[in-house]
Amino acid sequence: MQTMLMAAKVLTDIRRGTLTFADFSNQLRGREYQALSGQAKREVRTFVSCALHKQEISRFALLQYGLDELQALNQSIVSIFLCNRYFLKIVKVDAAMLIDAITDEADKELVKAAEIITGDVKSMFPPQLDFKTPFALSLRYNFPIDFIERLIDDLGFNKTQRFLDKYSNVYQIHGRVNVAKITLEQFFATNTDFNAIPLTNAFVYSGRASIKSLQSYKDCMFYTMPLTDLIVAEQIVALAPSSLLIIEQEKTSMIIDLAKQSTNLQINMLVSDKHRYHVVGSMIKMFELTNTSVATLDRLEEEELYDLVYLTPTSSNLDQIKARPDFFNSFDLYADYVTPIYAALLAAKKHVKDGGCLVVKIGTMLKNETSDLAQRFVKENDDYTLEYERQYMPYHKEQLIAYYAIFRKKKPE
Repeated sequence: MQTMLMAAKVLTDIRRGTLTFADFSNQLRGREYQALSGQAKREVRTFVSCALHKQEISRFALLQYGLDELQALNQSIVSIFLCNRYFLKIVKVDAAMLIDAITDEADKELVKAAEIITGDVKSMFPPQLDFKTPFALSLRYNFPIDFIERLIDDLGFNKTQRFLDKYSNVYQIHGRVNVAKITLEQFFATNTDFNAIPLTNAFVYSGRASIKSLQSYKDCMFYTMPLTDLIVAEQIVALAPSSLLIIEQEKTSMIIDLAKQSTNLQINMLVSDKHRYHVVGSMIKMFELTNTSVATLDRLEEEELYDLVYLTPTSSNLDQIKARPDFFNSFDLYADYVTPIYAALLAAKKHVKDGGCLVVKIGTMLKNETSDLAQRFVKENDDYTLEYERQYMPYHKEQLIAYYAIFRKKKPE
């Protein structure tokens, strides 16, 4: 019961906005929880994570049974009880323990009288749950209801359901063979779990072993990338730039692919922090990328111009939402993502030569982070035109979610 109460206090603070899930995870490794065993820490974290992921269900249950009138902490205790009982079952939390945890007498009587505490799992939901609702999709696919509603607004109900079905599947692993190390014929003859796909030197891997454990990986005979990135890289090469600037805000392996595909192309890469700087530096050394250099963003020379600038801004991608169950408690979509993406576009456009291209790839499908921003950019920057845009989805040949656009800077008349 101790871990349940601790989790309830944390959950209450997160819901109030005074604590983030990331800060709580850091605290678990610090002094605040040093008296707890490793198992107890895992329990507290799991309680909080599951309650945040399932908060639409617990909100619904609290409302249905009049428990939304409980004090905030007691609402959190009930939410954790429901999530443990119906979704986790990691420790024995029974109704008696729940009643003991609630000290306020009025709240205790409300909880005692609620059928949901002693009922079965079906009692959480109405007898006839309409499966064509945002709530039903939130319940089925374990995403916050506000995110599901955004998807339905952008895609419609049926496409949203199709998208979530495909997103739940495991993606295949794609990449390119490093033909500087081995010929294609030799590679596919000796690596039977790899099959060629109709892109330059590209493959799809379908083996059961971890791809990082393969000797050919350690020898750098191949490198992996999302299929979407392979396609984007080929389109960038087809634009035939002689100088390229990659501005990385979200992690990308594009520098390896472009350097290997076009050895005469001069590539400069800018990363946001020192850690990523050292990681990319190691990649350059490992793959012998003699035509590339890396620096941190603060080293960018304002007057330097390039034929092509490739930008990967941070977005509200699904992996991030899954990793941060308090995403819609702690983040404002417009302030935290839409505005910074647009600011990154404005900063990147200053480094494009006349007649050159600004290419952007954003790992999301929400229109206000993608197509709406692209239209705003060309409307407010009349020296640019939008040449191409595409929204990739999981049902497009097992691709990752990504929006991709090419802007062309006009030449002076």
